[in-house]
Amino acid sequence: MAGMHRVALARCFVAVLGTALLCAAENAFAGGRLPCEEARVFSDAAVNVLVLPYRYEAKIRFDERSAGARLAALIQQETLFSMLKYGSVGATELISERGELCDVRDVLSRIIRENTLRAGRGLAMIWGRIYEEESQLYVQSYIRFIRRDEQETIRIDLSAPGNQTLQFIASLPAQAAAMMPRRLTRKDLAEIERRSAETLILRREPRDNAPGKSLQASTSEPLTYGVVGVKGEWMQIRSYVSGETGWVRARIENEGWALRRFLPELAYLDGVIAYLRLRTAPRVPLTNDPKRVYGWMQSAFTNFETAVGKDAVPEATGLAKAMMGLVVWTQPALAAGADARSRGAQLFQEAVERMPASPDARVLAAVTSPLLTQGPKANKESLAKIDQGLLGAVAVDPHSASALENLERLYQFASRNASLAPYGSEELQARLAAIKTAGSQPGTR
Repeated sequence: MAGMHRVALARCFVAVLGTALLCAAENAFAGGRLPCEEARVFSDAAVNVLVLPYRYEAKIRFDERSAGARLAALIQQETLFSMLKYGSVGATELISERGELCDVRDVLSRIIRENTLRAGRGLAMIWGRIYEEESQLYVQSYIRFIRRDEQETIRIDLSAPGNQTLQFIASLPAQAAAMMPRRLTRKDLAEIERRSAETLILRREPRDNAPGKSLQASTSEPLTYGVVGVKGEWMQIRSYVSGETGWVRARIENEGWALRRFLPELAYLDGVIAYLRLRTAPRVPLTNDPKRVYGWMQSAFTNFETAVGKDAVPEATGLAKAMMGLVVWTQPALAAGADARSRGAQLFQEAVERMPASPDARVLAAVTSPLLTQGPKANKESLAKIDQGLLGAVAVDPHSASALENLERLYQFASRNASLAPYGSEELQARLAAIKTAGSQPGTR
């Protein structure tokens, strides 16, 4: 009965919030809890976060189910209140009431199939596993993100003589990241809960010295909140379980969050949310200055890299660089006085330095390389440099569709502009034929 009661509350919360708050104001915030089998998101929010249960892969000495539930509840709580600053967001913790596996692919498929995530809106998911190794307990997290019906791509237009344009298309190297395992003890979990209780306070008035009570995460009741008022960095929230109302500061800085000391990947998740919020801004306008949001994104990714080290998870830090570059490329005003395309190209170069085994990272760096020095111009030097970079991507993955398609564009253009071509006519035609053949092979992405 208790489980059914929690589900009913969550259902009621989604329905009430959908009509009373989110439909009434695009600058909305929400948090809730649902069973994995009934996963859904707040459809009017620009960005949603789903926190899935952490899966146990070995028998451990203390209460596995309780510890995993507590960890997920704390992650959802901290994520919700750290993302308030972005506006129009929702965070939901998913629980597995029957003890079955909560598979991220099934959850995402359900969200897409039932259309609770609107076109162009963003979704980030965090989940993980807990396992033993040499009598030590470890937690490993994974993050994935999408925008519904949107591709994380950019178009690069290089001008050429005769009013010609050479166009390339490139995309993010990934939309998921695996984090390094973190050692977490029972004592650590207790410390996290203690610090959380000290830092997340529901106050009667929007000031730090006002009387208040801890917003301690609970595994027995849904953490279901909606924001009903805003005053500066203070958010007035209402619990849709108890009806209680109070004020919480939307913390901007990375310091002070209880979990990030132990799980710095939550800073990374913060950066992903900022990326999605900037990318969804055309559909749901920002209430903050975009430069400020971009600053939060930079700070979150920098804090993550500082905490784990540049080389600990190079795929994740490389993807972060690519995300920052893509946002600057598509929103030039964020460059803060610098040339946006040049800054974006530099970030793509930094991305491929961290993840040289990624063909898509190599493609991004290759096709934007002319912007590092001479601007968007197609000349013999720039075409040779792009060709070299794309061939490097093909060397990493001979079936990379992005690398092969961009090489085909390059060779077709070069065949019409002999003075700019990096190869002679016969070699160009041979290379073009080889690219077309490779592109038609099974397994080409």
